[in-house]
Amino acid sequence: MKVEYISSKEQMLIAENLYNITDSIEAAKRLEEECGIKITYGKSVELRDFARKLDKTKFFNWEIEKAIEKHSGHKIRLRDL
Repeated sequence: MKVEYISSKEQMLIAENLYNITDSIEAAKRLEEECGIKITYGKSVELRDFARKLDKTKFFNWEIEKAIEKHSGHKIRLRDL
């Protein structure tokens, strides 16, 4: 299976989308404080690992899947991870 990566910019856009705010830095801070998911600027991470971490948060699966597809272009099903 091919390993797909997601950039820090895409991670921040996903966080913005999940929190429904337009400030990337604030969204990244909230994600770290509330969920323990740290976005390291300039560093890409494996998409599956990022999605698994988001799956353990308060957000609905459909919200996460929709945000990931919208900002990274990768269609993912959390239930299949």
